[in-house]
Amino acid sequence: MAPLRIRRYIYVLLAFFSLFGVAETLLVRGFMLAEPLAMQAMIRTGYAIMIVLYLAWVAIGILGTGWKLRAFVPDMLLSAMVIGNVFPLPVSGSIVSFRFALSLFIMFFRTTGISPFLHVIQLNPARILLLSFFGAILFGTFLLMLPASTTDHRGADFIDALFTSTSAVCVTGLAVKDTGTFFTGFGQVVILILIQVGGLGIMTFSTLYTILLGRRLGWKQEAHMREITESMNVLQMYGLIVAIVVSTLVFEFIGSVILTLRFLPDMGMYQAARNAVFHCVSAFCNAGFSLFPNNLMNYAGDLTVNLTIMTLIIFGGLGFVVIYDLRKNIRGFNPLTIRWSRLAVHTRLVFITSAWLIIIGTLAILYFEFDNTLLRLGSAAKILAAAFQSVTSRTAGYNTIDISSCREATLFVIILLMFIGASPASTGGGIKTTTLTVLTLAARAHLKSRSNVEVYEKSIPPETVYKAVAIFLFSSSFIIIFTILLLMTEKGGILQIIFEAVSAIGTVGLTAGMTSNLDSTGKLLISILMYIGRVGPLSIALAFGEPRKVTMEFPTTRILVG
Repeated sequence: MAPLRIRRYIYVLLAFFSLFGVAETLLVRGFMLAEPLAMQAMIRTGYAIMIVLYLAWVAIGILGTGWKLRAFVPDMLLSAMVIGNVFPLPVSGSIVSFRFALSLFIMFFRTTGISPFLHVIQLNPARILLLSFFGAILFGTFLLMLPASTTDHRGADFIDALFTSTSAVCVTGLAVKDTGTFFTGFGQVVILILIQVGGLGIMTFSTLYTILLGRRLGWKQEAHMREITESMNVLQMYGLIVAIVVSTLVFEFIGSVILTLRFLPDMGMYQAARNAVFHCVSAFCNAGFSLFPNNLMNYAGDLTVNLTIMTLIIFGGLGFVVIYDLRKNIRGFNPLTIRWSRLAVHTRLVFITSAWLIIIGTLAILYFEFDNTLLRLGSAAKILAAAFQSVTSRTAGYNTIDISSCREATLFVIILLMFIGASPASTGGGIKTTTLTVLTLAARAHLKSRSNVEVYEKSIPPETVYKAVAIFLFSSSFIIIFTILLLMTEKGGILQIIFEAVSAIGTVGLTAGMTSNLDSTGKLLISILMYIGRVGPLSIALAFGEPRKVTMEFPTTRILVG
């Protein structure tokens, strides 16, 4: 009992110190207030004491549980970074402060009347999804408004910070300020973290943290996560969460190494690694943020950069369910050994639809832009640039050609690709590839006078067809409504405004030159569209209405359509 009592006393001290640590971090590093030399010495001493107490708290906890390490994995990783001097002392102290401040917040959340309030408003999975992304957007907005986030040390205006935070959390990539020059290193790190959190989802991180502690979610939280991840059972849900995080880290690490080696001859090691990590995380999360002023146009003919970014975008857009299915049905790491017949029907449809969209998009862009934006490139580079734009137009938002100079036919093709988007359970947006496939199969079934929608000798449930129709109609309705609103508030051609609206709701991030010219109303409208596109138009509807299963059937009637 004595060690546990000592650990409890240390926790109280750490909680007390953490409040001052958070305040010091926000005031000095966030608002950039000057502090006297004597105060600096006191703060460094306080952080040193705090770190010693933290390491003692972790050690006593491990010894007190009989070396059951699983519950201490996050704290062990943080302790290793502190001991290894990965960060300067004030930064390490700030991280430890926020770790305990978060612990206090969670404790307050559980022991006050907030939990009963959440029970009263009946949080279903759709509402949890909406609130988690909304909370992340507000937190990101606050951080980007800090003077430390911008190079002029004034902080971003509220509407610009809100727009950028929404674009990052919703993994869109539209930007009203140049990410590489307007934001400091701190601001860029904030944007990068928001992209990663938004790409994987806040609920994914919270579930992973629970798994690392060796615990399980409550049955209600497990049910919510099963619905959000569309898992068949609890074991598949936990396996999918781990697979999501592991595959993300693996892809981003490999991509970062490749791009670091490619950027190294053009810039120093630090800049090369910084640019590589930022662009790889942004690419896999299908965000499209770039630290380069003209995006990736300087690398239009660069095979290494193009193929690396394209690969990350494609795998990020296939969906984690597909990646999980692929890993189960591949021998070793050889893609030629994939057992196609054992893949789920969903996986096969995603592959086929994605492949056709990439091919059709490449041919269309190559044809329309051959003697326009692709004119300066060689023959092989033209094909590479067309393929890159076809891949990125569906969800990522990177560009190696000048989108504002493209022909109207090309813009219309890109609008269609952006509207379709990526695949379900991915980091991308749009109505999703399988939605298009189900609608096409339903139309084929009608033309062939079949009562069931069938594919690969399987019948697709009517509920899935209804859901696909609902997603198509809701997305189209939001695009029409917000296009009308933007036409009333913004100056520009109707095609450019439609392009901007579809890019926002598809969480793509491409622009035909309108984003930087948006007024405050336009920025707010596009921010709302990005939010709707990330959480899903159907989730918006489900959040405000509890679905009820009706067992009663009414008599049929005939209605003339078409």
